[in-house]
Amino acid sequence: MNASDLIAKAARLREETAACREYWTTTLPLELLPEDHQFQLWLRMYGGLDNVIAGMERIQQWLIQIAQENAEIQAQADAGDLKTKPTLTIKTKIDVIKYASKVMRNIQLGIDPAEDRKDKGAWMGVK
Repeated sequence: MNASDLIAKAARLREETAACREYWTTTLPLELLPEDHQFQLWLRMYGGLDNVIAGMERIQQWLIQIAQENAEIQAQADAGDLKTKPTLTIKTKIDVIKYASKVMRNIQLGIDPAEDRKDKGAWMGVK
């Protein structure tokens, strides 16, 4: 690799990082937005832009499911159907980063979430 190749590689990484950031800010909560270095790590470790975007799409599904479960729990609590105080699931930025890394690793390895025995039942609803 010569200097020109290295400069081109760095420029491509910056461009893909910007694309990831833009996609995240369009589709996922801003308070969970990873730093650029996290996107760069994902891009290098998990097979590039397609896998990272696919991982972000799975994160969207996961967060939607958590929100739906929380809404159901809250509705039961509001109706007085719960005997104990409800516990809502709240995900932090680090929770999302860890889950995203796991998802992207599985995508890179070709593991279908429905077939991954370790993830069975947890792929969309990790608590």
